[in-house]
Amino acid sequence: MLARALRGESTSFDRLVPGANGARRWMTIRVVPDMSAEREIAGAFVLMNDIHGLKQAQEALRASEAELRLIMDNVPARVAYIDREYRFRFINRHNEEWLSESRKELTGRRIGEVVGEARGRQLQPLLTRVLAGETISTEQLLVQPNGEQRWESIHFAPNRDAEGNVIGIYAVHTDIHDQKRNEEALRRANWMLSSHINNTPLAVLEWDRDFRLVRWSPQAENIFGWRAEEVLGMPLTGSQLTHESDREAVVELIEKLMAGEEPRATGLNRNYRKDGETIWCEWYHSCLLDEQGRIVSILSFVQDVSSRIQAGERLQYLATRDALTGLPNRVLLQERLTQAIAQARRSHQRVGVLFIDLDRFKNVNDTLGHRIGDELLKRVTAALSHALRETDLLARLGGDEFMVIVEDFDDPEVLNRIAQKVQDAVSQPFEIEEHDIYVTSSTGISVYPDDGDA
Repeated sequence: MLARALRGESTSFDRLVPGANGARRWMTIRVVPDMSAEREIAGAFVLMNDIHGLKQAQEALRASEAELRLIMDNVPARVAYIDREYRFRFINRHNEEWLSESRKELTGRRIGEVVGEARGRQLQPLLTRVLAGETISTEQLLVQPNGEQRWESIHFAPNRDAEGNVIGIYAVHTDIHDQKRNEEALRRANWMLSSHINNTPLAVLEWDRDFRLVRWSPQAENIFGWRAEEVLGMPLTGSQLTHESDREAVVELIEKLMAGEEPRATGLNRNYRKDGETIWCEWYHSCLLDEQGRIVSILSFVQDVSSRIQAGERLQYLATRDALTGLPNRVLLQERLTQAIAQARRSHQRVGVLFIDLDRFKNVNDTLGHRIGDELLKRVTAALSHALRETDLLARLGGDEFMVIVEDFDDPEVLNRIAQKVQDAVSQPFEIEEHDIYVTSSTGISVYPDDGDA
């Protein structure tokens, strides 16, 4: 450097120089020739300026810029800085990848040139508003470099100088296309589920993990009578829906489901309507799970099956009852007799059976007709029922034949007294359509186990 100065050249450079205390400091060293009046070089001047603080500040700035660039490159979004001429002054790594060009190639170029005129036209109104001082956050369907349209989350913010003038735009773009599609799919799924729930003929109820009611469909109101605001939040254990005789079993079933012992279950139980009417309902329960497979609630579909239950009970009644008198028929008689004998065998007791046959009944049918005969059978049934004990079972075998099952007696003489009451009840005159009709009965008695083990 000194040799260059002696040749008349001035030079300067920055260098770490040991100080008085041995510490090295950055100095700017300038070497200039010492020129005489005759323009001859007499020597050289060495000028030193301490720039250690400036160097430290520059190094800190470079480190900060590197750290900021590292952060910007790892932000899960496309980040850019745009000047007032709509030229890129900074872009992060995600923008490079999105545009398939380097920072060096993109810096200084206009937006429309880089992203395409179609996308530029879409963004222009937003950028104009930001240059006017507005901060914008929005979601928009934008053209991509490949011509595809995708949803993006956009955040534009103005950059101001010390006087408050807008000198550029900070731009952050995030691709939310998949999120939007998922949201739309979820919205549609929820709409379809809601539509199905609102239009299904089944009531839909949902219980949370605290066994409280959190869903009540319109059909639930139709079936049970309560409005949603009257029952939502109601605890299962204190439910006014369930018949008290069935409540314990219902709670136990739901608790098993919530404990994960079963993924689904069905139940048939009695429920109350708001007006106090008791109805029969079939319940179809299933567990709703979160993404981790944990149970979050129980969904219940409910159907009012009262008509079906009543029809079944009616069919059962018709299958086991005599159509004319309403008495148990042979089917029910056989069932009850079998039960009575089994009970008597276990408890070492007796069962008595009385066989009753009406005398001269055929003559009534032949002379007065079947209508009078049918009415006579009804009157005889009423008389026999009145004469028997409440615990005795009276059945009609068919035609003019009846049978009585007698339980809970120790003395067989009880059967004779009952037989006498039967004969007395039948022997009274029956007035039917101005006819006084007299009949008698023949009664046979059999005792289990005295007369045989059947």
